[in-house]
Amino acid sequence: IMNKKLTILALFLSIVCGAFAEKAKIKTDISIFGVAISISDSVVYMTDMQEIGKVTVEKKTKFLVDRREYSNQLSEYISRTGDGRMTTLVSYNLKKKKAEKRYLKIKERFIKDGYVVKYITKEEFAFTPVRESEEE
Repeated sequence: IMNKKLTILALFLSIVCGAFAEKAKIKTDISIFGVAISISDSVVYMTDMQEIGKVTVEKKTKFLVDRREYSNQLSEYISRTGDGRMTTLVSYNLKKKKAEKRYLKIKERFIKDGYVVKYITKEEFAFTPVRESEEE
């Protein structure tokens, strides 16, 4: 009977610990930039590369927890300054060099494909850190 209880307890603990491990999050710094594009226009907007401190990422996958919120920030800026029909996305990395490499690759691809790249400076638009709600 004691072995059965220990086995059940061990199984329960492994399930509980596994559930928490999947949702483990860390606070870290990232390098991030945004892109706004419309399929009906040849203009693409790109933000400067920016550093944001203490954002939340999933520990195992390094996925930015509030990625959609950062894209929404850029979308709101684009809507206020002109074209609200653009699709926005953000790209980030924990390592600045990797983020810069991706930035250059995307920029070069847009230019090669004939898009007019317009730059949004940090002074015009800056991502602001998203704070987790108390429930999370």
